[in-house]
Amino acid sequence: MQKITSWGVPLTLAALALSGCGGSVDNTATTHTTGTTPSSTAFVWPADSAVKDSNAYAEGNDQDALTGDPSYQNGPNGAAGSTNAQVAAGNLPLSSVNETPAQKHLTMTLNGQTFGYEARAGHLIAAAPPTSPTGSASAEASIFYMSYTRDDIPHDQRPITFVFNGGPGEPSIWLHLGSWAPQRLDLNAPAVPPGPYAQDSYPLIPNAESMLDQTDLVYVDIPGSGFSEAIAPLTNLDLWNTNMDAQVFRDFITAYINRYNRQSSPKYLYGESYSGIRTPIVANLLEQAGTSHYVTDPTGKPPVVLTGYVLQSPVMNYATNQNVNTVGIFPTEGMVSSWYGLGSARGNLSEADYSNSLRNFTTTQFISQVGNANPPAQYLNDLQGITGIPLATLTKNSQFSGLSQYNNYYSMIGLSIYPSSVQSSGLSNSAFDAYDGRISTASPQKYGISNYEDAAFYGAIKPLIQSETGYQPSDPTQLYGSDIGANYWVHNHNGALSDTSVPDLVEAMTIDPKLKVLVLHGYHDNVCPFFQTELDLQNGGALPALAGRITIADFDGGHMIYLTNSSRAPMRAQLRTFYSSPTTAVQTAAAR
Repeated sequence: MQKITSWGVPLTLAALALSGCGGSVDNTATTHTTGTTPSSTAFVWPADSAVKDSNAYAEGNDQDALTGDPSYQNGPNGAAGSTNAQVAAGNLPLSSVNETPAQKHLTMTLNGQTFGYEARAGHLIAAAPPTSPTGSASAEASIFYMSYTRDDIPHDQRPITFVFNGGPGEPSIWLHLGSWAPQRLDLNAPAVPPGPYAQDSYPLIPNAESMLDQTDLVYVDIPGSGFSEAIAPLTNLDLWNTNMDAQVFRDFITAYINRYNRQSSPKYLYGESYSGIRTPIVANLLEQAGTSHYVTDPTGKPPVVLTGYVLQSPVMNYATNQNVNTVGIFPTEGMVSSWYGLGSARGNLSEADYSNSLRNFTTTQFISQVGNANPPAQYLNDLQGITGIPLATLTKNSQFSGLSQYNNYYSMIGLSIYPSSVQSSGLSNSAFDAYDGRISTASPQKYGISNYEDAAFYGAIKPLIQSETGYQPSDPTQLYGSDIGANYWVHNHNGALSDTSVPDLVEAMTIDPKLKVLVLHGYHDNVCPFFQTELDLQNGGALPALAGRITIADFDGGHMIYLTNSSRAPMRAQLRTFYSSPTTAVQTAAAR
């Protein structure tokens, strides 16, 4: 069961049981009869077609991945890669871009239903619209995408979701391979394989929680990652700032809608991490443009601008992110301590009730004691009950009473979890995953535990694209690079050095009174803490004013919640409800 709270009003929602098996290539069937259309007419699928990309891309490799299992370096993405400067300067001539996609007709069975779908991979040109009636569009970037679409369903009856990761600068591989596509990598966090090296592969399995039965999926890569590149004379560097990034994503979405005649489809965005900044800005740009840049829909059906969007583990305000705001991260630290069985404060409380207790403690006690060198004894007792850090340690080390430093806090709980790993300095040499505090080890490592999954994801994405769509890069050792853009990023939205997207969220939801938003968080994510997002939405005026259209759901897990197998079905149930619900009775949720 899920316990759902509408800002204080308890509700219940039965979790939907999901089952299914995976995608397989169907090279023989070109005609598919489906019962999903009103007339159950025969649909002729496009012929399969492969594409050999003649372009080479400036691609940086993932250094964390390269410190993993040496076998990774001999597989996909194992080449040396480009320097950061080469990636920043990367671009393509417009004439070299081929917008014809590679495509295959595949089938899958999900929730007892077998259906066909089209898997495509290729490029579309994102171009800024003309600034005058007589002007012309200005090419910005060649954007690489991979899509899964149910083309046998009329477009006005079939939602489409544009999916992108964060960084800023990451390609979309984490959501693509980890969350809701027809296949996924099975990591089952917080389990981490033993040994000194990061595991270079995980099983690629049919995805029983895929969203393809409910929405088409389009995975989009930012310029300078994957196989996306700026169009000359622009360079990738020119696009690595908050404003241009959002504009390019807006223009790609428009290009995709026009090419595939998706004007009438319900439309969603799905962004993770940094895309908590990107997604609301893109949504606002789309709402402001309306349908002004759509080409004429040959069906004549009413166009749709945007229906809603999902923020997965978002950062929404860099000025208040956990690096500088100890208040926003404290409930996460309490939940991590509880997961390790430290402290006595939780007792028999459910996760939902305990997280609310931590929120209350943070706002009524903790916030007033941050930076206090001599906190009251009762406060230290309460803090000890939450964290499990010995009272004598808290009293002696008053700087820990604010728990404002991630490393110091985890050094302290590491003493309790791994007492045999204590160094002469008195701190634990145990390592904790910043993205998922449940993941930790005291074993010697040759890789950063916070990036333990990198090698497997970067190694799996290119073979998947080639096998599922027939897309082939020009060089068989061509990398599918990582987030070099983060090293150069300029935060410049609305003239601020620290971006926030909450004003864009409010503005877009004001422009479009039907627009709805779903926010998903993991209890154990130290990078984008769940409570900080709630504070940002409240302080930015989105809550409680727009609470009827903003759903917030928390689950067991870290930054990439979907890597926790036990949280997948509850997350998918929450997504199913969000996609199928009207915008008038949405609520905040605590899902276990």
